[in-house]
Amino acid sequence: MGFFAPKGCGKTFVAKLVKDYVVGDNGRGMLIDSSTLQRNPLDFIEGFYNTKVRGKNVYVVFDEAHNIPKTLASGIFLSMFQKQSMNEPHISINIPEYDGTVDLDLRKQKFAFATTDPDRIFAPLRDRMKILNFDPYNEAELSQIVKQNCESVIFLGDVLDHISEVLRGSPRKAIDVSQDIVTYCENKCNSEFGPDQWKELVDIMTINPVGLEDDEYLYLKEIKSRGGEITVSSMAAILNHPRTVVQEIEKFLIQRDLLKIGTNSIRHLTPKGYKIQV
Repeated sequence: MGFFAPKGCGKTFVAKLVKDYVVGDNGRGMLIDSSTLQRNPLDFIEGFYNTKVRGKNVYVVFDEAHNIPKTLASGIFLSMFQKQSMNEPHISINIPEYDGTVDLDLRKQKFAFATTDPDRIFAPLRDRMKILNFDPYNEAELSQIVKQNCESVIFLGDVLDHISEVLRGSPRKAIDVSQDIVTYCENKCNSEFGPDQWKELVDIMTINPVGLEDDEYLYLKEIKSRGGEITVSSMAAILNHPRTVVQEIEKFLIQRDLLKIGTNSIRHLTPKGYKIQV
């Protein structure tokens, strides 16, 4: 199963909750950071499969599954996670370089994949998953989360609208900001929290417009200073990041309609992007 969602939307939390339903009280749940997996298939078999999976009742969640090494995703993982009928739950994989077989019993051994970036998962492996997509929370839902986590705070005017704008659709961020608001009100000995108080807290916490990360904020600042257009190679040189990192930065900007990619792959600020104060 694949749990696909933006950061902070609960995919890993839900994946872990599923454990009790798929392996029961006697099973073991494991959350694996995919970037720590051995790249060599034989090392993966010896260091992970033989020690943690073989013959055991386990539920394994590969977190940030887009970081699974391609040497595994394009080889042994495709064989291990082939679509299999529960009438024939046994999988036995012969590995020519390995003196033995990889044996799975899908009644005892279950696997899930959680990621913020499903497009980077090896496509044939992704196609073998049953997908559960998590939509980002809307601003009204995020406002409600903030209120629920600030029971002692009285919100004034439209301040919740301003707060929800910086939360990036993430309930995790909503909870984090709620804790900051409660602390702020306690320090001020004032339970009322309005637009003026929010503006002060934004300055104290250095919260960027629309919740931009620092690299995203710097990207907008640099492209705006250059007339609103730039190539990805030029931006990579300015930010001192590889092209792939810059393209990751661009994803949120494009999603929020702050940036668009035009002809010849030229990056352009949108009218909305020009309005962001940087």
